[in-house]
Amino acid sequence: MAMSFACTTKNLSIYSCAEKCERKVFMKKRLITIWLAAMLIFSLACSAADGPDPNSLPALEGIETMNTDIPHNDSEIGVLFEDKWEDGLKLQLTEDGTLHLSGADIKRSLKEDTRLAPYLSKITGLEIGEGIAYVGEKAFSGFENIEKLRFSGEITELAYAAFSDCTALLDIDFGSSLSTIGDYAFSGCTNLRDASLPESLKELGSYAFSGCTSLKNVALGSGITSFGNNIFADCTNLVSLRSGSSLGDTAFRDCISLESVFLEDSAEKIGSRCFSGCVKLSNVRLSENLKTIGSYAFSGCEKLQNIVIPTSVMQIEKEAFSACTALDTVEFAECEALTIGDAAFASCTALKTIALPEGLTTLGEKVFASCNALERVTMPKSLSEIGYGLFYDTPALRVLEYRGNSSAWRKVEKAKDWDEFAGTNTIKYVKSGN
Repeated sequence: MAMSFACTTKNLSIYSCAEKCERKVFMKKRLITIWLAAMLIFSLACSAADGPDPNSLPALEGIETMNTDIPHNDSEIGVLFEDKWEDGLKLQLTEDGTLHLSGADIKRSLKEDTRLAPYLSKITGLEIGEGIAYVGEKAFSGFENIEKLRFSGEITELAYAAFSDCTALLDIDFGSSLSTIGDYAFSGCTNLRDASLPESLKELGSYAFSGCTSLKNVALGSGITSFGNNIFADCTNLVSLRSGSSLGDTAFRDCISLESVFLEDSAEKIGSRCFSGCVKLSNVRLSENLKTIGSYAFSGCEKLQNIVIPTSVMQIEKEAFSACTALDTVEFAECEALTIGDAAFASCTALKTIALPEGLTTLGEKVFASCNALERVTMPKSLSEIGYGLFYDTPALRVLEYRGNSSAWRKVEKAKDWDEFAGTNTIKYVKSGN
């Protein structure tokens, strides 16, 4: 019990012994509480510095948490349809519109699966997965809603018309194992914009991409050894081509928007009529290992102004550059053995001068016929044969220069009337030597 004594200057409070002990215990508890709180704050600060583990934080009552997991396999996306064929082919259509296939080669059209039929309009993507090496004839022909196609397994062959007339198809990932694309495989895929074919590709069938009218850019690998005909025929919006492989006959016939062709040095042949009718083609780079330029290969390329023929070229076939009406510059590197076929440069009406290379042995018939602006031609000492009408209908021709002497010139085998209708005046032969 506390007793108070009144004094003139202050009040004095006196506590009993029990009360003093009770106060000490209270203060001690308070200090312990403060110390524990400080330790807790320090511990939380250290944990925050190391970064919180979101999985270890407790969920707060009354607050809905968000699931940030991203699906990483098909099982996490809703499945609309599943099936398994007797041969082991597995089909799974997920809610994102992708039809996943795996397990066995696709040997027949998927339209034959009556259970899949109600879902055909929902299929916007295809993934050809593990266990599939072969896609059979017309397997997906006419699947009009497919926009994306991906080969994620070890695919090696696409058969005849496998994806023909997939008119919505925009994007193709060919993977890295595909070796054969059959005839008409992607013919009529009118919405396809780009085709970058893999280095693994060995065979490219006829009409494989014909009629792909939206196709703008094509890149071909260097491994193609078998090249069909009309592969990109009538791809009327195709603008550029880059190829490391030889090109087959009529491969780009009538690609009326094609402007640029770059042939890498692994390409050895340009087939017959390969670029005929490509009326906008203006930029051509030929392979340094090119051996043959086929007949009519660039015939009718009205915008082509210049061409450089590499040393490696051994044969320029019939009418290879005929009717290239803007062609005014033809440059030849010195070659080992070159034959220029009939009418190879006929009707090149802008051509004024041409110097034929050392190594040239044969000039066919009417090689420069109707080159009505041609004024001067230089021929090499290596020349051994000249065909009929070499300069037929070349009224402007005035100078024919031969790099050998007169004795060598007499030994050149010349067809009768080889110089018929060559200029309106007598041609002056300028020979180096006697």
